[in-house]
Amino acid sequence: MGSEWSSAMGSEWSSTMRSEWCSTMRSEWCSTMRSEWCSTMRSEWCSTMRSERSSDSEWSSVPCRLVWEEDGQVSREVWEKAGAAGLLGITTPAEAGGHGADFLHSAIAVEEQCYVRASGPGFSLHSDVVMPYFTNYGTKEQIERYVPDMTAGKKISAIAMTEPGAGSDLQGVKTRAVRDGDDWILNGSKTYITNGALCDVVLVVAVTDPDARARAHGISLFIVDAGTKGFNKGKKLKKLGLKAQDTSELFFEDVRLPKEALLGTELNKGFYQLMQELPQRIPTSQADSFLDIGSRDLFDASHDIFRASARKFFSEEVKPYHAQWEEDGQVSREVWEKAGAAGLLGIGTPAEAGGHGADFLHSAIAVEEQCYARASGPGFSLHSNVVMPYFTNYGTKEQIERYVPDMTAGKKISAIAMTEPGAGSDLQGVKTRAVRDGDDWILNGSKTYITNGTLCDVVLVVAVTDPDARARAHGISLFIVDAGTKGFNKGRKLKKLGLKAQDTSELFFEDVRLPKEALLGTELNKGFYQLMQELPQVMWFPNKTIDIR
Repeated sequence: MGSEWSSAMGSEWSSTMRSEWCSTMRSEWCSTMRSEWCSTMRSEWCSTMRSERSSDSEWSSVPCRLVWEEDGQVSREVWEKAGAAGLLGITTPAEAGGHGADFLHSAIAVEEQCYVRASGPGFSLHSDVVMPYFTNYGTKEQIERYVPDMTAGKKISAIAMTEPGAGSDLQGVKTRAVRDGDDWILNGSKTYITNGALCDVVLVVAVTDPDARARAHGISLFIVDAGTKGFNKGKKLKKLGLKAQDTSELFFEDVRLPKEALLGTELNKGFYQLMQELPQRIPTSQADSFLDIGSRDLFDASHDIFRASARKFFSEEVKPYHAQWEEDGQVSREVWEKAGAAGLLGIGTPAEAGGHGADFLHSAIAVEEQCYARASGPGFSLHSNVVMPYFTNYGTKEQIERYVPDMTAGKKISAIAMTEPGAGSDLQGVKTRAVRDGDDWILNGSKTYITNGTLCDVVLVVAVTDPDARARAHGISLFIVDAGTKGFNKGRKLKKLGLKAQDTSELFFEDVRLPKEALLGTELNKGFYQLMQELPQVMWFPNKTIDIR
C-alpha cells in the first residue's frame, strides 16, 4: 500500500502539480518580484552613479567617478544611498537584518556595477564577503549590533587578512592577540585592505595560539571598531587601477578589545571560518595552467590556501638550497623543522595522535608542490605518508605519544628499513633477526637503500621473530629503533643517478638490545600484515619528483 501510494503520488506530482507549481512560481517571479527588483536596482544605479548612454552607444562616465578617483575613495553618502536602495546585505537573512534575497540578486548588483564601470564602491566585499562572517558565526548580540547598520550603509566593513611580507598566506600571519584578564591586546599590521580607509568595522585575522601544532589551529577573528584606541588607518595605497576603491594599511598598537570582540564564541576557529567563507574558486576552463591555484575542481578553498602556503615554502625554503644539498647528499635538518612549523609534516595524521588531521587531498597537494619545485631531496612524503601511519594505526598509546608529535614538528625524522642486500624488498628473503633475551630483544642484520637513513632519528625495522613459522609471512615483526642505540650504526650514503639530495643509506644492527616496548604495537609476528596494509601508500605517494613543465 505504502509503495503504491508513494508511486501514485510521485507520478501525480511530477506530471501535474510540480509543473503547475513551477509555472506559477516562475510567472509570478518574472512578472512581479524579479522585474520590480531589477527595475529598482537599475533605476537607483542610474540616478546615483550612471549617466545616460552617449550617442556612440558607449556608457559615458559615472558623474562622481573622476572625483572619487582623485580622492582615492568613494563618498560615504553613496554607501547610505546604496543601503536605501537595497543594494547592501542583499542575501543576508532577513531575520539578521538583511534583505534575504537569493544569490542571483547579488549577482545582479555586481553586474550592474560592472556595467557602469564603477570600480570604486566596495559593496560586494562588504555584502558578500564580510557580512556572512557575522551572520554565520557571530553571536546574537554581534549580529544585532552590526548587521542592520551594515545593510543600511551606515557601517562600512572590511576584512584584514593580508600582511606585509606574508600576503594572504595564513601560515605567515604575525598579528597577535594576547589575553590580558578578560580582554585581548591586539598588535600587528595589515596591508591592501579594501574599504580600509572608510571602514567603520573591520574583521581582523590574528594569531591567538602561537604554540598550536599548526598555525591553522591557532587563528581567531576579531571585530574591531574604527576609533578604538591604538587602531590607526595608514596611507591609502596608490594602484594602477581601481583608483576610486580605497585600499589602505591598517595598524594595531596595543589595541585593547573586550572578550565580546572575538567573532562568535569559539576561540582558534578563525581558519575554519575563513575556509568556509573565502570567495568562489576560478573555473578550470578559465585557468591558464593546471598549476594555477584554484584551477582544479577536485580541490576547495581550504586546499587552495594550503597549496599557496606549500608553494611559498618550497619556493623560499627548499629551492634556493637544493643544489647545495645535492652536493652534500642530504638536506639540512633545519628544513625539516621549518617544514614542521609550516604544517607540511603529519598532514593526514589524526589530530588526536598529534598530527594535523587533514584529508588525503592536503597530503597530495604537499607532494605536488614539492614536485613542482623539482625538489627531490626532502623525504617528507615517506616520513608523513608511509612511516607515520604505522605508529598511529598499530602503535601503543605510549609509542604514539613519544614519537608522533615530534615527527609532526620535524624534530624526529623517520625511516622504514625493509630492503636488504641480496633480497631487496622481498619479505621472503629477510635475514635480519630479532631474538628474545629475557624481556628484551637482540637485533642483528643489515639494511640498504633506506630513504632518510642518514638523518633518521627513529627507524622501523622489519625483522624475523619466528624463523620456524610455517611461512615467512607469519614470523615477521616491526621494531622501533632510535638513532644512537648501542649497536645501531649508519653506513655510507649511497650515490645514485638521481635523487642526489635525498639521503639513502645502509644501516647495520649488531647485537642491538631493544626493550619489549620497542615492538610496534602489542602483537608479535604481525609485521607482514601491517606492511600489507600500509605499503599501498608508497604507490600513492612516490618519493620522487617529475618534470611537469
